[in-house]
Amino acid sequence: MERKVTIDTEDYERIPVTFGGKSFILKIGKLTEELDIEDLLKIHYDNIIGEILTFPSIMNKIALLKDDSYEEFRLLEFDLKVFYNQKYHQYQKEFQARQEKFTEKTLESAIYRDSEYIAKNKHLFKMEKMYNHLQSIFWQMKDKSEKLNVLSQKIVPSEFENEIIQGSINGVMIKIAKNTF
Repeated sequence: MERKVTIDTEDYERIPVTFGGKSFILKIGKLTEELDIEDLLKIHYDNIIGEILTFPSIMNKIALLKDDSYEEFRLLEFDLKVFYNQKYHQYQKEFQARQEKFTEKTLESAIYRDSEYIAKNKHLFKMEKMYNHLQSIFWQMKDKSEKLNVLSQKIVPSEFENEIIQGSINGVMIKIAKNTF
């Protein structure tokens, strides 16, 4: 009796992409559960086939998270520059209204002490840290992927059917269905 392997992802994110005037919709399973990064980054030799089948999927999801966090970081960085500029003009007008003398350094110092500016800057730093963590995880995953690639070249096709274990691996559910043909 032949077994059929399917990879089940319940929820999909749709990403519109345009190449050369043609539009496509990419369906990518969302990360819906917590992932143990230490477990994710080690190779599970007891289910090497499951690793080979599922790891590209989870690596792609982490890469998309990394890209999303970088976009968020860049948007926050831009917002902070706009906020700085607004505060600069605000403080400039306030000094002028009070007829106080001021310099560039005076304005800059007033902005750097502004509680809202400080909070926005701290939030930006946290977002940068999160992006850097995802970047680090991604490069560790790339290393694992290269190792799995080497291991996959040593596996013969008949081992796929016999050695795969049903269950969740790398955040992806593998179901083994019996072929009724």
